[in-house]
Amino acid sequence: MGRVGGGGVTLAQVRANVKLDDLVAPDDNTDLDAVTAQHGLFAKLLWDKLDAIAAAADVTGSNPPQAHGHLTVADTQVFSAIPPAAWTDLNLSSVVGSQVTLVMLKITSNQPQEIAVRRNGDTDEFHSVTRPTGTQGVELESARYAGVLVCTDSAGRIELKADGASGTTVIDVMAYIKVGV
Repeated sequence: MGRVGGGGVTLAQVRANVKLDDLVAPDDNTDLDAVTAQHGLFAKLLWDKLDAIAAAADVTGSNPPQAHGHLTVADTQVFSAIPPAAWTDLNLSSVVGSQVTLVMLKITSNQPQEIAVRRNGDTDEFHSVTRPTGTQGVELESARYAGVLVCTDSAGRIELKADGASGTTVIDVMAYIKVGV
């Protein structure tokens, strides 16, 4: 066998050891495309399976898929009043629908107060008299607005509670992600 280049590598060694990704870039053609009759560089296409997948998915854009991670920007007011001192249901289903949803709320107040929200039916106390905790509570003092994350229950509801509420509080659903759809 002859030698390739001047490096002492035989043609047989090149044939045995060359990797596809070490070659020069291929031509821009369809020589190695997969079709139903030939596999090209990957398995033969099974059009019946691809057609079934396409039929099950709406990819026209007229009804975007509602999957994990699909963010919807709403910017919709859902509450405007003096918030309650006891845990009280707040129905967000007119905005997010009746399903479990991760919701980003903007809470605005014209008076200093502590506000907390939680999933409807939750018994964990995300609220304390001295300071709300976690991402589900805010203390509105000098900055009288805050962002809060909360999950709804399967009916699209959360609970709301405030300490020291004396002024109007406005709650907007800024965005949401449907969970488990």
